[in-house]
Amino acid sequence: MKSFRVNFTKSTTAFARQKSLRLALQTVFTLTIFVTMEINAQVRVAPLALYLNEQERTGRIIVENTANESRLIELSVRFGYPVSNEQGTISMLYKDTVDVDDPSAAAWIRFYPQRLVLPPGAQQTIRFAVRPPAHVPDGEYWARPIIASRAVNSESENLPKVKDGITASIGIVYQTVISVNYRQGKVQTGVEIRDLQVRKGIGTLVVLADLARVGNAAYLGNMRVRLLNRRGTVVRETANEIAVYRTMRRRVEVAIGNLPAGSYTIELELNTNRQGNTPGDILQAKPVTKTVAVTIP
Repeated sequence: MKSFRVNFTKSTTAFARQKSLRLALQTVFTLTIFVTMEINAQVRVAPLALYLNEQERTGRIIVENTANESRLIELSVRFGYPVSNEQGTISMLYKDTVDVDDPSAAAWIRFYPQRLVLPPGAQQTIRFAVRPPAHVPDGEYWARPIIASRAVNSESENLPKVKDGITASIGIVYQTVISVNYRQGKVQTGVEIRDLQVRKGIGTLVVLADLARVGNAAYLGNMRVRLLNRRGTVVRETANEIAVYRTMRRRVEVAIGNLPAGSYTIELELNTNRQGNTPGDILQAKPVTKTVAVTIP
């Protein structure tokens, strides 16, 4: 078991100042704000993930307009998957140019309908169809459908506002991004813990786990971090859902306030005990664990 002493160090964060740009008088411009959200107050989408395969190449979602005005709904699709940086911050990577080895299903997906208007309180079933080319190798292929909505009468309601000779028209577009995972032939998944580090935060232990997917399908499961004392008793525990499409660094903070000084153990467990929309959505894999000994002075 790897053992080390946690160093108590302070870190500083650099802040960058934003520069403002003055517009010339009489300049007319239109500003569209894109707000990407899993769930927003304008449109409700369910489910947020579809799992399709050779036997079931069609699926559906329900889009509901929860606003008090009619909304224009438009669907598009991109190839993307979650990635992380050195600090463990997660973001979505979208690729406009798909490489040969990218498991993209974006070009295979069709929507019915692709564009519609929803009155206030109305809902619409949108059907998905996946049409892969012949002789696709076994494996899982991914896509990110994007459901964009805007007010139908936004142009008339958001009339240009003039101030100091500057005219601006603002329209807000809400986006809900969902996932489609298409599985062809034999698929399997798993995960490796390549590295496990523990650092001292402010009243916390910061756990950084470097993970790598194994197999030909994304690893969807749970990440549990436990802090055990010398007797093996769990004194702190956190749990989060996790998705490893390729590699991932995950950051978890474990509170250590009021804990007595001494020797402890950080235990990381990854498992696939997670529920999907239907049985079989979550591919099963053996649990993986790793421990690191730490000392809290």
